[in-house]
Amino acid sequence: MTITISGGATIAGGMSIQPAPVVPTNYFDADETSDWTMFGDSTVSEPTNGTFRFTRVAGNGNVGQYTVTGLTPSSNYIFYATGDTSQSNYTAEITIQGQSGEIAVVNWSAGATNDTQSDTWTQPVGESSVIVRIRIAYNEGYTGTSGVWDFSNIRINDN
Repeated sequence: MTITISGGATIAGGMSIQPAPVVPTNYFDADETSDWTMFGDSTVSEPTNGTFRFTRVAGNGNVGQYTVTGLTPSSNYIFYATGDTSQSNYTAEITIQGQSGEIAVVNWSAGATNDTQSDTWTQPVGESSVIVRIRIAYNEGYTGTSGVWDFSNIRINDN
């Protein structure tokens, strides 16, 4: 038996169609340092493709943020990121902020190296975006330059 598929392709008898693997959508699409909104004198650079290096300079620890759009209200999402503090010895966290505040958070201890963290959330009703906020030594009372962190493999996927 021969089956004709839309577009003219055919399948000979005894063969089967295997579905293509599902590649999850990554809603986090910042790919340049200019995509980030920075706080105070803190900076972001990109030492290697896909790795963002954040340097906290003064302030309360909020370093930078990026807005992710295109999310579906009431849907479940998961956030992943790999953190590396080989440049300094301060804690870090990345929070997912909705309109009413923090809805997910991942934390790294001082000294973490290539440590992948994740957290999940349900997107609030009526909201289709979140803010991904980078914090270094958040509210820990440091002044001046208080840490350098590299973050890579940043993803927000359907969960």
